[in-house]
Amino acid sequence: MLSLVLLYALDLECRAVRIPESTHNQESGYTAIEVGLDGKVYIGTAFYGGSSHLVSYDPATGKMADLVSTHELFREAGTGINAQGKIHTKLWIDSLGRVWGGTKQGHEIFDTRPEYGEDPAGYPGGHLFCYDPRTQQAEDRGILKKQEGLLGIALDKTRNMVYLVTDPKRHFLVYDIAKRTCRDLGVVGPANPRYVALCEGGVLYCPGEPGVIVRYDPAKDCLEDLPLRQEGTWKYVHPYAMAPSADGKKFYGVAIGHDRLMEYEPKGGELIVRSPCRTIDDGWTAGDQHTMCLGTDGRIYWTCHASNGKESGLFLLRYDPKAAKLQNLGKVVPEDRGFTVQHIQGSAFAKDGTLYVLHISPFYLLVFDRLAGQ
Repeated sequence: MLSLVLLYALDLECRAVRIPESTHNQESGYTAIEVGLDGKVYIGTAFYGGSSHLVSYDPATGKMADLVSTHELFREAGTGINAQGKIHTKLWIDSLGRVWGGTKQGHEIFDTRPEYGEDPAGYPGGHLFCYDPRTQQAEDRGILKKQEGLLGIALDKTRNMVYLVTDPKRHFLVYDIAKRTCRDLGVVGPANPRYVALCEGGVLYCPGEPGVIVRYDPAKDCLEDLPLRQEGTWKYVHPYAMAPSADGKKFYGVAIGHDRLMEYEPKGGELIVRSPCRTIDDGWTAGDQHTMCLGTDGRIYWTCHASNGKESGLFLLRYDPKAAKLQNLGKVVPEDRGFTVQHIQGSAFAKDGTLYVLHISPFYLLVFDRLAGQ
């Protein structure tokens, strides 16, 4: 097992770009971030009780632009829990450069749950949409599952398909972009599928029942429950954030409050899961771990808020599968030091190796220039 010993937290500086305040409230956004073919960073916001927005950041000019108000696009005016308050899914870019995402209800009211169907006038359901930077036009692809929000998402460019997991009932949907049709393949399980891993051959993996990962193989066109075969005696916890390896033969995961990096390797009808290293240095306790992504250098990157009893902070770490090497890049600190970095949601890489990370409370885009490959 790999481990590091960090006696003193070294600073890792980054730039912080404010998300336009008119596009969100409560300083909030989620996993909705991706870099487009045009080099711009696309971000989905949360506007509780109202309309979420799609915005963009242009690294060339340093400017943000408000692109889409979801209520205007969908011609809706819901309030409270019935609003399209979140662009919660990861954003995906298709081969034409279009940005794809999905909406979700805002603050869930767990004691009444009108989105379960008890209230016919409740949340109408999450919309799938796309935005084309070439035409600067957005398109509503409609509600895919009545009164269900859209949470997990992946886009298979080869097959021109979008795969989605709904919330709260966790239905797995297959959307054909060309045919504009949607099929429901059933429920994947109770786990929170904010992240899914799209791997070699277009095969998708997402958390299912405890101790089970669900696999969707487009060649079989059905859901399969894969039991886990754990190597080692470390404690297993279902992954929260996930990312595929560069060759797509494996995928990785981290969980909130769990100190092990998990590596999954499919073999036949099961998944081997092992832990090559901790998610934070020896002597530190892992806390919030909300994001993970594959770097342009083939390494796996994630953030971990951690403490050692004397100090705490948000750290950026990466694991090199080829070299089997873990590296703690340091404690994340904005250059202007105007706020304490703590709460992270989504992340994405640009082609030049720059890492973009969404920080909430307050809502900023953190920029780590040309980080990959260093």
